[in-house]
Amino acid sequence: MPDQIWELTPTGLDVYGGNYAHYLAEKTTHQQAAITRVAHAKQAERQAQRDQQVARERLEHRAAKGRRERSKGSQPKIVLDGRMARSQHTASRLTQIKHARLSAAQDRVVTAQSQVKGTPPVQFDAGASEVHSHQPVLDIEGLCFGYGARTLLNQFNLAVRGPQRLHLAGENGSGKSTLLDLIAGRKMPNKGTMTCTVPIGYLLQREDHGPEATPLDRCLAYRPGWQETDIRTSLARAGLRREKAVTAFDLLSAGERLRADLVRLLNCPEPAQLLLLDEPSNHLDIDALEALEAALRTYRGALIFTSHDPVFVETMNVSEIVRLTQD
Repeated sequence: MPDQIWELTPTGLDVYGGNYAHYLAEKTTHQQAAITRVAHAKQAERQAQRDQQVARERLEHRAAKGRRERSKGSQPKIVLDGRMARSQHTASRLTQIKHARLSAAQDRVVTAQSQVKGTPPVQFDAGASEVHSHQPVLDIEGLCFGYGARTLLNQFNLAVRGPQRLHLAGENGSGKSTLLDLIAGRKMPNKGTMTCTVPIGYLLQREDHGPEATPLDRCLAYRPGWQETDIRTSLARAGLRREKAVTAFDLLSAGERLRADLVRLLNCPEPAQLLLLDEPSNHLDIDALEALEAALRTYRGALIFTSHDPVFVETMNVSEIVRLTQD
């Protein structure tokens, strides 16, 4: 067991003592403290903005009063000119002070935000993906599939009801990815029937995105009628802002590609109510993996996934393990 964990972040190298569980607990504490500092800094920034607005309104009120007195001619011009000069000098000094305070408050917000580490979670309408308890989702009866003389699935049966979470387990080559391909319609069975009553979303272990495909392109092609402004907003909430939304997939990190695909599957019109995941935790850094786990914790649809990562499997609250064996 490790007694120390080093984490390289955009702000430097963080060293945590203890094992992985201790690392997670300590990192969570630091993260919560950083988030609190951001909230306090933003509150101070809003107060500085209000103070600046109040000062501006007072100065405008004084200037209007001076103009009224000048128009009435109730006081000598030399007196009014002197008063106006002093007022303008005071206004300039107060404006500089308020602006400096606001700039300092904004700098504190930026500093506090830079201390919040990690990948922003993928935000989506969990209710739109919800399937109700006992609702028929997927029925497979007598499914057979193989390559030539090699049989992978023989008279395979499966029924998914409600928001079940199924872990497909088995050795490499036992047909786990093939079964997901069959459910998603990417392969056709040799025999048997399969009925799915809800929209399916498939997150592949490896997928040919096309050399020039961008997150925005893939979302636009996925659901006709999905508005570009809505897509960009969803991508931005997942940390894919501005240029990242139109960056070729091959130039994005594994974590960024994952978040783009989760946005595509879960934020689109008619989002996935049956989510298929093929080794989703492969090649992800800790922050991206935590973002994935956070998204799946709030997901209310049915889930079928493969994974050889025992920690990831444990976080998924598995309803049933479906074990495939090689004949």
